[in-house]
Amino acid sequence: MRILGCGPGPRVGRALRYLTDCVVEDPSQNTADRLRERLLAWAGDPAGNPAGAGALGSLAKEPAR
Repeated sequence: MRILGCGPGPRVGRALRYLTDCVVEDPSQNTADRLRERLLAWAGDPAGNPAGAGALGSLAKEPAR
């Protein structure tokens, strides 16, 4: 949350899912430095979609009814 600059919420959940998927895909990514780099890249995209992340990064909000 410190790196993202936000409190608990959906964005933190999306970030955790993304980082978990990164580590499952490539266990060598499971270091503080590499995870921080990935998180910063993920957070740098306004939609929260890093290159190649597909639907992991963003959950579209439906308009209020």
